[in-house]
Amino acid sequence: TGTMMGSYAVAMIVAVLYTVYVHHVRQIDSKFAKEAKYDGLTGFKNWNAFRVEFETYFRRAREHTGLSIATIDIDKFKAINDQYGHLAGNRALISFANCIVQTQKQQGIACENYRTGGEEFTVIFPGMAVDQAQRYCDDWQNAIRQMTVHYGKEQIKMTISVGLTEVKSTDRTATHIFQRADQNLYQSKRQGRDRLTVG
Repeated sequence: TGTMMGSYAVAMIVAVLYTVYVHHVRQIDSKFAKEAKYDGLTGFKNWNAFRVEFETYFRRAREHTGLSIATIDIDKFKAINDQYGHLAGNRALISFANCIVQTQKQQGIACENYRTGGEEFTVIFPGMAVDQAQRYCDDWQNAIRQMTVHYGKEQIKMTISVGLTEVKSTDRTATHIFQRADQNLYQSKRQGRDRLTVG
């Protein structure tokens, strides 16, 4: 009986240790999966996630569900880094992301946010026409203009330029619509920044 009890106790300990191990491995897997998909600084999804997910949204849009996309650039971001330092630049990026998310919550919209470059961001509006998306982007620009980034004794103001488009029947690939949004973004920057170009 003592041997049986001892064997039972060992089996229970092994079972508990195995359960703890499996749970730990799953936590690590989940952590790595999130790190592979999300930008650690802003909490937005990253470029790799954008490439995969945008293809999926594009295919759905081709089936008549509609799709708009906005590309966003923080104006003169290099000047913020040069004048205040990279830590201030990081604070500006975090503040931008928080402001966008908070404004989206107030708007009550469902969209996908991505950090697709250093100070470049992309937002996907699934199933949304471009005129409606434009109203939301206008609100984001206003919110960013009114925001002040506090870094030490410094108060940093920012603006953003936006390029906006929607899927068209002539778009053969997801790359076509993204490039058009990006071209609209650079048109906004060429026209003096703090602008929104739709096309």
